[in-house]
Amino acid sequence: MATLVKRSIMNLALVGGHVVSWCARCCSEYQQPVFASLLLLLFAFAAGCRKSDSGVPPPTDPGMLRGIITTYRVATRDLGRPPQNMDELKAVLAPVSKDPLKYLRSNRDGEEFAVVWGLNLDKAPPDTIVAYERKGVDGRRMAVTIAGDIREVSAEEFAELRFPKDYQPEG
Repeated sequence: MATLVKRSIMNLALVGGHVVSWCARCCSEYQQPVFASLLLLLFAFAAGCRKSDSGVPPPTDPGMLRGIITTYRVATRDLGRPPQNMDELKAVLAPVSKDPLKYLRSNRDGEEFAVVWGLNLDKAPPDTIVAYERKGVDGRRMAVTIAGDIREVSAEEFAELRFPKDYQPEG
C-alpha cells in the first residue's frame, strides 16, 4: 500500500511539472495558478477513481439518492406535476440507461429506494425526506432531503425525520 501511495505521489508530481510548464506557455501569469490547480485537481481526482485493490467498488448510494432528487425534478418539469410512481422516474432515466432501475436501487440493501410520491419539492421545507433505503444495513438507513443532504440514521433517528403530512414511511 505504501508503495502505491509513493508511486501515486511521484506520478502526480511528474504530471504537475508538465502542467505547470504547459500553463506557462499558454496562459497569462494571472491564469496560470488557477488553471494549473484545476488540472492537478482533475488528475488527482481521476487517480482516486480507480477500483480499489480489493475489487469492491466504493458505495454509490449517496450519489444515487441525490440523483433521485434530480430525476424527480426533471419528471416534475416534464409531467407538469410531481411524479406519482416509479415508472414515471424510470421514464426520465430510460433515454440514458438500458437499466434505469439500477439507479433507483440501493447497493447496500439491494432494495429499490422508497420515494415520497406526489411531493412538490418547491413548496415543502428543504429538510423534508424525498427518498430513503427501505431496509439499510446494520440497523442504519440512508435518506436524502429536498436540499440534497444525505443522512445515515438509526431506526430511532429515522422515526424523527421530517416527512410530508399524511405520508407513512416504510419500515
